[in-house]
Order: sequence, then C-alpha cells, then structure tokens
Amino acid sequence: MPTPSRGLGQDDSAVPAASTPGLTDALALLAALGWKQALFRVREAQVILATSHAGIYRDLAARRLEAVKIGTATRITAQSLAQRLTELPPAHAPHESE
Repeated sequence: MPTPSRGLGQDDSAVPAASTPGLTDALALLAALGWKQALFRVREAQVILATSHAGIYRDLAARRLEAVKIGTATRITAQSLAQRLTELPPAHAPHESE
C-alpha cells in the first residue's frame, strides 16, 4: 500500500465534513486507510480510484472531481474524491461456467 503524503491534514480535522451518509462512509474509509489530508496529489487520487493520470483529468474535465491549484501543482479535494468513490458502479462477479 502506498504511503500517504505528509503535509496537509495530519489529523481528522483536515477532512471536510460530509453532507450525505455515503459520502461520510467514503471519507471515513479514506481516513481509516491513512489518507487524512484535505487535498490529494493527482498520483494519490490515481491510487485511490485505481485509474490512470488521464482518467483523473477526464474526471476533472467532466466535473466529477474538484481541484485547486497551489502554484503549478494540482490538488484534488478529499470531499470530491470521496464523492467520486460513492458514484462508482458496483463490480459484478464473473459468472461461473457450468
């Protein structure tokens, strides 16, 4: 498992409050996995969503994720990342052959 970045959000107070139960669960899951910061690097968002660099930027372009700029660096908000987790479709188990 990758090591969460250090810096922003060393405690639970850095994680934004959630407005829906699913979002609360997703934020709690991120915190339980050690991701407690309020902002995530694009690479960290890739790991959390198991997607590519381009996939993150597609989600940003489609407004499924929110980001801020710190200088030239792009940071994804924890709340939008948790919200995106709740929007992902469930995986279906492959059918067993008979």
